[in-house]
Amino acid sequence: MAVHFKPYETATEYGTHYRFDEAGEGIPMHSHVNMSMWHSTRCIAGRCEIYGDIPAAILTAGETYKFKSYRLHELVALEPGTEIINVFTHGKPMDYIGVPADALSGTIAPVLLGKSMLLCGSAQSVQEE
Repeated sequence: MAVHFKPYETATEYGTHYRFDEAGEGIPMHSHVNMSMWHSTRCIAGRCEIYGDIPAAILTAGETYKFKSYRLHELVALEPGTEIINVFTHGKPMDYIGVPADALSGTIAPVLLGKSMLLCGSAQSVQEE
């Protein structure tokens, strides 16, 4: 069990690519308080659920959920091998500039999240307005 991460960058986007070995692994509740830019979560393999101070959504491969980055959010993989890309759609946030390259990729011990709203049957596939 592990969570693998590495940078993702294009000419206009910056983010992190995550791969979760097991269902239930995820990214704990957080927000990006110093940023008012849009944040998108793209599911590129498997299924995941995102929830918090945003409408809950279940994403499957090929789906994207866009929301303001300062809103509290948490993500949990619903299947082994789920992969996502968390993207800031206006380029690299100031908080990431100057971070050493070795801190932007690697493998970490998983954070197991047991609060998935899917288990309660209440999640919907929605997009924040």
